[in-house]
Amino acid sequence: ARYRNGRVSLRLASDRVDVQQLRVEDEQGNPLELTGSLGTHEMRVGDLRVAMNARQFRVLNNEYGQLDIDARLNVEGEFESPRLTGRIAVSGGTLSVDRILDRTLFQPYATQEATLPELDPIVALNPWSRMGLGIELNVPGTLRLVGENVQVTPGTPLGLGDINLRVIGDLYLYKDPSDPLYVNGSFDSVSGTY
Repeated sequence: ARYRNGRVSLRLASDRVDVQQLRVEDEQGNPLELTGSLGTHEMRVGDLRVAMNARQFRVLNNEYGQLDIDARLNVEGEFESPRLTGRIAVSGGTLSVDRILDRTLFQPYATQEATLPELDPIVALNPWSRMGLGIELNVPGTLRLVGENVQVTPGTPLGLGDINLRVIGDLYLYKDPSDPLYVNGSFDSVSGTY
């Protein structure tokens, strides 16, 4: 998705960087706002506190679909091992299941030989493995899943056909640092045409 009207207000102190306001708008003018602080001491970063709020904010707008969310998220803890918590609700959207499956199942990687880039030490410190997570994902019937001739295996006549579905449910995503991601919950209601 494309964003505009980005504004940031920072306050710098000897032991802290405060983000008094960071605001960005999507193409419809819906804002994402962020406030927070990062502790600093002798060229090291430490205590991290960030709060983010968004309402009907577009996070996806391409050939795979459109997705708008309401979000209330917090990042807290040490910079080296933060914890992301909060709630995300899908406020509207349509996902093109046929295109997503085609890209992920049938074209997942390039088939040409590639040269390996030199290892970047910053990339080697994978932030995902150091992060904790506790997110509630709510889908209150505002998400449509669409697709034409949806296939799950290439080159066979077997498939799901055409779909136009709405899903309703709640998922909870949980993860401790260095642990795998656990997903609990369910989509309790699926309605539409198949």
